[in-house]
Amino acid sequence: MKNINRLETENIDSLIWKFSVPAIVGMVANASYNVVDRIFVGQGVGSNAISAITMTFPLLMFTFSFAMLFGIGGGAVVSLKLGEKQKNMAEKALGSAVFLSASVSLFLTLLYFLSLDKILVFFGAKGEILALSRDYLNIILVGIIFQITSFVLNAIIRGEGNPRIAMFTMIIGAVSNTILDPIFIFGFGWGIKGAALATVLAQVISAIWVLVYFLTDKSFLKLNNIRLDKTISKQIIGIGFSPFIMHVASSGIFIILNSSFLYYGGPTAVAAMGIINSTVMFILMPVFGLNQGIQPIIGYNYGAKQLARVKKLLTRGIMYASIVCFSGFLLFILFPKDVIRLFSSNDMELLEVGRHGLTIYVLSLPIIGFQVILGAYFQAIGKPSKSIILTLTRQIIFIIPLVIILPKFYGLDGLWAFAPISDFLAAILALTFLFSEIRNLNNKEIFNTNK
Repeated sequence: MKNINRLETENIDSLIWKFSVPAIVGMVANASYNVVDRIFVGQGVGSNAISAITMTFPLLMFTFSFAMLFGIGGGAVVSLKLGEKQKNMAEKALGSAVFLSASVSLFLTLLYFLSLDKILVFFGAKGEILALSRDYLNIILVGIIFQITSFVLNAIIRGEGNPRIAMFTMIIGAVSNTILDPIFIFGFGWGIKGAALATVLAQVISAIWVLVYFLTDKSFLKLNNIRLDKTISKQIIGIGFSPFIMHVASSGIFIILNSSFLYYGGPTAVAAMGIINSTVMFILMPVFGLNQGIQPIIGYNYGAKQLARVKKLLTRGIMYASIVCFSGFLLFILFPKDVIRLFSSNDMELLEVGRHGLTIYVLSLPIIGFQVILGAYFQAIGKPSKSIILTLTRQIIFIIPLVIILPKFYGLDGLWAFAPISDFLAAILALTFLFSEIRNLNNKEIFNTNK
């Protein structure tokens, strides 16, 4: 009870960091997979290998959407059942989530292996890029069951109330990948296959870590009954469906982006896009971690009608997120060539294309933070439709027409510009939501004071 009460009594800044730091560390560790792989592959194999990994990204993103479906849904159902003092039902949710994730993982792995070349050709891969993409995926696909299952179990560990253990799961995987990448790529000379093997082994290590947690006395819930409970499974899928669909849609966007960059700029532009996207996402990970940490605090205080604290939490969250985003913006604008050089120091064409693309792509970075926090705010207070609208406009609705129209007039520069333009358009909508909500909070506060 003491831990719950502190949500409406403890200093707001202290609360935000206590709740957010584990999530931030975990998110940064998880994002390091993409960045580290591209750095070592770029330096050890070349820009075509970065292009190949970028070409595989939509497939891997689509696959990961199932981890989101069963992980977010499973973690939420576990939290709900534990809150209702129904440990048996929480363990059924755990068993059902694992059954679903393992079954779907095996099905996807088989499906991908049977149609791998067709998928890659559909994505636009050809020639050396196709061969390298195939080499990479032939190994990565073996790790699908470990990736999805470990993510799902990790989400349930959070739902059980152990965010620190969940954080260490991501750190262990990221550190393992960082150590194994240079050994396999440079030490053994395995190239892109070495990068894939390092990633799979890191996923295996993470999976073993979470399985040991649930199969020993460390966990409150026990993984004793891996079977499908239809009622519980419907709840899991119902809760996880929204992030699942968003991830699937994003996968589709990346297919369009990769094809467009390949058409207008060739493999070098695809490699540059892969580098830029992974580095920008790495900078945004602290914002997403802050997002996760601030949500339960906002939700509790909103429910407790502590509206002054809610406003302060919202403004503080926006301030911290904006500081992170503006710092990243300065880094990219002041040192664009140095950022690209981390991934490839010898390819002059990639350095120039990447430098130019990065300075355009990040123009809207300072305004992304407040949009992300605002989306989390609406989720926390029980208005998910507004959160979904904000996400859809920024990540999908504005992007598709921009990616199709802009390059017809401005070529490759038009493709780089899709991100800032879509973000600026989405920001206009987000600002109207923000001002409306602040007004709403002020009115409620006055009403509560006059009661």
